Amino acid sequence: MSRFRVLSSTLIIFSFIFFVFIINSYFDKKREQKYFYSLMNKKIDFMYNTVVKNSFEEQLFKRANAILSFENEKKIKALLSEDKSTLIDLFSKDYLFLIDNLKGFKSIELYNKDGSSLISFSKTSKIKHESISKSIYNKGFFQLEDKQLVYSYIKEIYQDLERIAYIKLSINPVLLQNRISNLFDTRGYVFIKNDPKKETLTMSNYTFCNYCNFDNKSLEESIMKLDLRNTDIEFDFQDKTYLIINKTIFDQSMKKIGEFIFLSDISNYKKRFLLFMINSIFLFIISSLAIYIVLNGYFKKIFKKLNRARFLLDNTNDAVYVIRLSDGVVLDVNKKACETLAYSRIEFLNKKILDFKKPFNNGISLTWDEEVRKLKEEKYLSIRSIYISKDGKEIPVDANLSYVQSNNEEFMIAVARDITEQLAMENKINKKAYQLQRSQDVISKSVLYTTSDLQGRVTSVSKAFEKLTGYKEDELIGKNHSIFKTPDMTKEFYEQMWRILDNNEQFVGEIKNYAKNKKVYWVKLTIDPLFNKEGEKVGYSSYQENITDKKELEYLSSHDSLTGIKNRGEFKKELRVKIKSNKRYHQKFGLIMIDIDYFKSINDTYGHKIGDDVLVSIASCVKNSLREDDFFARWGGEEFVIIASFAKIEDLEGLVCKLQAAIKELDLLPVPYLTASYGLTLFTEDDDEESIQKRADDALYKAKRNGRNRYEIKL
Repeated sequence: MSRFRVLSSTLIIFSFIFFVFIINSYFDKKREQKYFYSLMNKKIDFMYNTVVKNSFEEQLFKRANAILSFENEKKIKALLSEDKSTLIDLFSKDYLFLIDNLKGFKSIELYNKDGSSLISFSKTSKIKHESISKSIYNKGFFQLEDKQLVYSYIKEIYQDLERIAYIKLSINPVLLQNRISNLFDTRGYVFIKNDPKKETLTMSNYTFCNYCNFDNKSLEESIMKLDLRNTDIEFDFQDKTYLIINKTIFDQSMKKIGEFIFLSDISNYKKRFLLFMINSIFLFIISSLAIYIVLNGYFKKIFKKLNRARFLLDNTNDAVYVIRLSDGVVLDVNKKACETLAYSRIEFLNKKILDFKKPFNNGISLTWDEEVRKLKEEKYLSIRSIYISKDGKEIPVDANLSYVQSNNEEFMIAVARDITEQLAMENKINKKAYQLQRSQDVISKSVLYTTSDLQGRVTSVSKAFEKLTGYKEDELIGKNHSIFKTPDMTKEFYEQMWRILDNNEQFVGEIKNYAKNKKVYWVKLTIDPLFNKEGEKVGYSSYQENITDKKELEYLSSHDSLTGIKNRGEFKKELRVKIKSNKRYHQKFGLIMIDIDYFKSINDTYGHKIGDDVLVSIASCVKNSLREDDFFARWGGEEFVIIASFAKIEDLEGLVCKLQAAIKELDLLPVPYLTASYGLTLFTEDDDEESIQKRADDALYKAKRNGRNRYEIKL
């Protein structure tokens, strides 16, 4: 019975959607108008950025630099002295060259440092010699000169970091017309303001006006009657419908000087709409019959499988939620989920998972998009959350989230287990662990203890401190704590320590010291001021925790035990950081893999001790040849890897040549000489950790295969 209900519902929904679609089609014309308006605005913006910014502005910028670089000293001298005669001789060559070689070039104008005009070169003499003190420098802009639309660029001229003059280049934007014709399948016109004090726009005859001539006087008159201050204008003309879109032109002061006007013929849309309606009705009849036949057989199979799947889902011990990733809506739940949160299945289907889920213990709350992105990257997540039941009860759960994709749709399968009892047990364990930790802290502070006077001279020490340092108390009394000082601790560390103590505040820090036998040890240091009964500060007490093992473990976990350079694990961490930094800040880097040639024969011939000495020497040589920003690590065996920051392929090649020369000069006796092979690559936007490593490794393998003692590049 449910199968026929779904089938009939499907047909009803299909019919309803069809008729809604038919009704909606009546409003299609307005939507198409908005679409074309948006599209034309994007094209106009593209035209402006591509032609004006990337062509006019860049071209005039380069031309200005070229003019100033030719006979620079003479021109600078003439500008400083404002020698107009010399300026005419020097710059006339540049003007004649640009007239002959730059289509539409109009003028060169020179101004002194106060912005007053010095000289000008132009095909016409109708140039207004205006002050440019309020102009925008080093930036292109449109302007009107003698009722002509021109594009100008003003560049500052400097001598010894002091601005001494300005140069202005102007060009008729004739190229703009050609670009518009190539880019737009529309008819375009240009209007400019005849009177700057009025907002009316009229046709004007100027150099660029060959683009704005109308081929139809009646069409021109029709457009002139329209209010161009409005946007998205539609008007009918000679059995055709046009859409008018306008783009305002501003000068460097952001004052309106004209409009670009575009006409788009939308007559065919009306005809297509009528044809679409007829075809839709015919298609509806055929589709309804086909859907009924196909869905009837299909639903028979689907419902049989669904019933089996529902039985299995409802008989699991954990709550199961099927969630659509696009919006977080719950699509299905099992019986256990309904029992746990006291919602019916129908109530669940109207909810999003975020409606009844919150972070565990007020932890970090990810947005839905962030959680989806993380799940899609890792495919499987195990998280702890709080689910809220219908009556408001908060239920802690461990949820296993799985990513599922089917028919281009993405889903999350959440399997959640109530962990209320488990958390109660964990809290008991954590409480015991906390108490134990506090006891250990108290013991640690009470064991390593010293006191000193206001000058830092030792007045007493504990037995544990004697054992740690190797000094007896009578050896330390009266001595300054500086006897433990190592050169690794910076002057700034001690200055900060005394600054805090002088303010009668507690100082906490980690310090590296020497014992009596010069053995290094690390302690976590807590220093408090000591006061007498009258409140006067009389000295300091120091509680210390031995963290030497921790520091050594940190070093061993990140460094190669033989060569002392970073190990493979640290390299992978650094590579991940570099990749993330590149994708955020676009900081390019390169990767070099190094393999010592015939290293096995060195071990076989001279023994592993000599082989280890060779590895240490190579590591030291390479490390001393790198820049401070470069990262160097041992990959394993006789292989090393370099991450070269801010590098181009030429930089990598130069670095390899430097390494080859340095290794060649090494004294590795009894080994007579040593060479290495190198694989080079650069990071690309599509790279991940595996892909860039594989390219570098492939390049290294190619270098070894092609004879060793060489490098190969793979991009």
